[in-house]
Amino acid sequence: MSDVGRNISRSAFLAWQEASRRLDDVQIVFIVGPPKTGTTWLARTIGAHPQVALCMESQACHGLFPRLKDAFREHAAQRAEFTGYPESEPTSLDRAMLQCQVLDRILLRTINLAEKRDGKRVSTVLEKTPFHAKSTRFLAGLYPEAKFICCVRDPRDGAVSGWSHYRQGGQMKQSTIEEWALHYVREMWAPCLKSARATGAALGPDGFMEVHYENHKQDPAGVVRSALEFIGIDAGDEPLATCLHAGDFRTLSGGRSPGQVASWWSFYRKGVVGDWRTHFSEEFGAHLLQEAESALDGRTKEQWLRTCLWRQAARRCEAMGMRRVALYGAGEHTDELLEYGWPGEGLDLVAILDDHPRQEQIRGVRVVQPDQIDKPVDGIVISSETHEQALSDAAMRSFGGLGTPIVRIYSPELEPSPTPLGAA
Repeated sequence: MSDVGRNISRSAFLAWQEASRRLDDVQIVFIVGPPKTGTTWLARTIGAHPQVALCMESQACHGLFPRLKDAFREHAAQRAEFTGYPESEPTSLDRAMLQCQVLDRILLRTINLAEKRDGKRVSTVLEKTPFHAKSTRFLAGLYPEAKFICCVRDPRDGAVSGWSHYRQGGQMKQSTIEEWALHYVREMWAPCLKSARATGAALGPDGFMEVHYENHKQDPAGVVRSALEFIGIDAGDEPLATCLHAGDFRTLSGGRSPGQVASWWSFYRKGVVGDWRTHFSEEFGAHLLQEAESALDGRTKEQWLRTCLWRQAARRCEAMGMRRVALYGAGEHTDELLEYGWPGEGLDLVAILDDHPRQEQIRGVRVVQPDQIDKPVDGIVISSETHEQALSDAAMRSFGGLGTPIVRIYSPELEPSPTPLGAA
């Protein structure tokens, strides 16, 4: 019998399980975010703190765990075929608990190494895997007291960095940087950020924070101090200086200055903001940013274009001196408009008007007939594309005699000439 075999016993296994309780005494932090957004930079920076044990790229949720699941599935299929007793295989709950134990071991090993090898007194274990952004909900379930830091970067710069990094070993199917950039924002940047932010909304500010690459670059001391305070560890001048030195571009890159390009494989390739302008035209940069924002909120290209028109209409309202407006039309168009937020920050949406209301409110805004509005308005915005002309005519019948401006979103050239506010 091997030494391992002789040492394994039920009591040893239970003691091994009990060791996981050490994690109850430390703060677990996950650094996540779309690839090439500064996750490695931030992890190396905070990981230098004397109270932090750093685990780089466990890739548990999108690497190890799927392989474990596949192994269980294949084993169950074999048992079903040859024995007819697949029901004794681990359940999905069993697998989740096993995954938790596996990740526990990874984090505990990280703590032990930091304490024994580096002499740290660990109070925080920090795990950094960018694609764990897609698994934040799962991780928050396994570790309810964990905190998450999500790195965010201008998707255009992230795409350029990714193009430089992934072009090797046949990893990239796209033949041009523009094709890659569109793939990056649609398949990496937006899905990671959308998933992380959804979890962050549930966790609140005590459990989730964002670190923007551009802010980190401009004010490293302020950003890192805020991150340390968020985690709950010493953010004094001495540990902060240690972190900042470890995270300095020259330290990480082996002595290069920001802007000096390294090999494609370097995690610290260039270290600058706005490098996309050396690779993309202004027109493509604007298009890529629009694609990223559209992918982030889940809107189609058609919906995104409609949003742009909504914003233009809101700006026209503000330019005309309006402060209080009502939407005319209580259909799906209005529901969609309000789902993505009424775009006029300086406009107060008083009510939604409809000749035949079918509901009392839409997304918290009350729906009334035009003659039942009980607050003065500076303008009426027609909220329909298909029935814009008909609703515009109806609004004119109700409000035209009062000199209230009628604003059309999709055909502003057909708007009636507004009477100046306050005119007789």
